[in-house]
Amino acid sequence: MKRFCVFSILLLSLVACATAQDALTVSPGGGYISKIVWDWTSSAGGTASGRTSETIPGILYACATSPSTSGREPSNLYDVTIKRCFDSQGGISVTVLPTDIATGYLADRSDTTTELYTFWPNSLCVAAGYLQLEVSNAGPSKQGRIELYVYRTAYITRYGGGVPLGGTIGELVQWESNGAVKWITLSGEASIADGGAFTITSAQIARLNEAETITGNWVNTTNPWADNEVSDTLTASVFKGTGSATDAVDLATSEIAGTLADANVSDTLTASIFKGSGSSTNAVDLATAEVAGTLAASSVGNGLTDAQVANDLTIDSTKDIKTTLDYYVADNHVIKFGTDTDILVGYDETTDDRLEWTAGGDLLMGLRPSGSLDLMGPLYLHDNAYIPDGKAWVFGTTQDLYMYYDEITDNRLEINDGGYLLLALTDAGTTGNLLATGTLTLGSGSTVVSDATGLLLGSALDIVGTTLELGVADEDGLLIHDYSAGVNRKTTILSLHHIWETIELTPGGAVLPASNPAEYSLWATTTNANLVPTLRFDTTTAETAQWGNVILPNDYQAGSTLRVYALWTIRTGGGAGQTINLEVSGVARGNDNVIDAAFGDAVELNDTWIANGDVHTTAVGTLTLAGMPLPLDMVTIKLKRDVANDDLAGDCDVLGIYLQYQTKKEVVE
Repeated sequence: MKRFCVFSILLLSLVACATAQDALTVSPGGGYISKIVWDWTSSAGGTASGRTSETIPGILYACATSPSTSGREPSNLYDVTIKRCFDSQGGISVTVLPTDIATGYLADRSDTTTELYTFWPNSLCVAAGYLQLEVSNAGPSKQGRIELYVYRTAYITRYGGGVPLGGTIGELVQWESNGAVKWITLSGEASIADGGAFTITSAQIARLNEAETITGNWVNTTNPWADNEVSDTLTASVFKGTGSATDAVDLATSEIAGTLADANVSDTLTASIFKGSGSSTNAVDLATAEVAGTLAASSVGNGLTDAQVANDLTIDSTKDIKTTLDYYVADNHVIKFGTDTDILVGYDETTDDRLEWTAGGDLLMGLRPSGSLDLMGPLYLHDNAYIPDGKAWVFGTTQDLYMYYDEITDNRLEINDGGYLLLALTDAGTTGNLLATGTLTLGSGSTVVSDATGLLLGSALDIVGTTLELGVADEDGLLIHDYSAGVNRKTTILSLHHIWETIELTPGGAVLPASNPAEYSLWATTTNANLVPTLRFDTTTAETAQWGNVILPNDYQAGSTLRVYALWTIRTGGGAGQTINLEVSGVARGNDNVIDAAFGDAVELNDTWIANGDVHTTAVGTLTLAGMPLPLDMVTIKLKRDVANDDLAGDCDVLGIYLQYQTKKEVVE
């Protein structure tokens, strides 16, 4: 019996030792890094052991060890080792390899401070299989934490793969062996395989094998370019001579420091390069004479062409212009008159085919071959004169009033404004008929109105300070005189029926959705205990409310838009300059329309905070209902607070939504 008890106690001890192994969880550490965090507690023998629950191949990147601060800190210079473990055949047991893959770098840890050791890139410690972390020499029942970071791959290809962290500026990654790379410094000449690349600065260039390029002010003095690598021709943008320029300079002939040699200059200078004294020439033969300013008589032909005369031709006052043939002034050329040459006479054959007198670029008079005279300035008449049929006198600084005699069509003297008849006096023999298409004022406060045919329409009304909507031009109109403004206004019978009616949507009539609903609240004010029903909209969550089954009135004008605005307040939290943004949308459904229809475009109602507890009124927006809204259609209105576009620091209490619709245009006989 005693033997059985001893065996049982030994068996329990072995089980207890076996279960002392901690299971360690591997979690992502960012990118290709995996992280293992182990909060350990040592046994009575001062040891602790933990093993990962999954294999973790890679290389050790870094490890941090932290002693406990709760009075259970381990003994100073305690040790940490990392070993690799593998399943045995059949998975019955785990084999732990004895080698510490941390190679002793985690020995002698501090009992007071957190220490970090970075394996990569100085040490290549390969991890494989399960990892078992072991603590020794820590003392009984001591505690601490180990954080181990494993880089899961060092596999590098030309087109992708992970690159380990580390290195300094200017270093390259070099492949060492399977799974191992290191940072190196590039020196001397290096060959780059197809698909590779690296950057060489100007200070590092010894020579370029093929094309040599100058950038900035860098000059290759060690290996200068050969003749076949440099063009002998410099363009004019690169080289400028003294006093002139050339597009091509032959450097093989001479090195030019500033002035071009005779052999490099054409004997012919164009007019753009040379100007004589008082005149110019397109071609000057320098071989004949060196021209300093004035052209010699031998260098000038018998006649000067337009291209040879750069300035005005001046004739000596004692000389006459003589010609043996008819003399003419070419088209678009002029003769100037006056000491200031302020009057120009020329024949415009291309555009208007007339002889023109102009001053300062403005036409004064034009004489056509037909004999007609185009007169642009005032004409002083010293005898009877008449205006031909279809021609007009023009009045006003803006030339907006025309008066002429229409003998062919209506046989009357007409005054027009921009093509519209204002007044006409008809030739009716011994009497004249006066036709006024506008208003004819007969006395203070009284006017009579006629149409374009002269039919008397009646008298107009005088009103003070009244502004009416203007009627459409082709509708029958009612003319009303605004005495205070001194103008006549026109309206129509139909325009008088542009009436706006209001539909009020109250907080109590709203229905609240299941997702992010606004909150119905009956607010009792602090001082006077006023009971105010509101819909409260949160300051951070975009909440909504709806009003369903709103019926469009029978006098709603089909298809018209609605005006909409909101009344709101805020109890606490508002501040100067803060704004609220409410969105209103709607959809209308009539007979045989689908009820589950999409809302129309939302209209934004914005307003600025005034004071907490005050009534605020938003701006009026124009709401277009989705669908084809008709009278008696069922409408659903949705209200949403757009918290992403307002900065009101507090919950918004909506007091009501107001829809305004335009009534039908109906006239009862």
